[in-house]
Amino acid sequence: MAEAQTALANLDHWTQTFENVTADARISEKAEHDVALVVKAGREAWGRYVAATGGEPDPDVRDRTPAAFFGA
Repeated sequence: MAEAQTALANLDHWTQTFENVTADARISEKAEHDVALVVKAGREAWGRYVAATGGEPDPDVRDRTPAAFFGA
């Protein structure tokens, strides 16, 4: 009987571990997707900035870029 209880406890432990790992993987997948969206938005904003400057971006853009170029 003790062996059966141990086997069930082990099964429960591994089931919980599997559920935790898959939950972590789903969170990681969502985070990766969110990062991809941010990168895409940044590239689009940079493209709008370059287009607005006639293809010659200012090297000191950090201090003077209008917020409108970055979707704000």
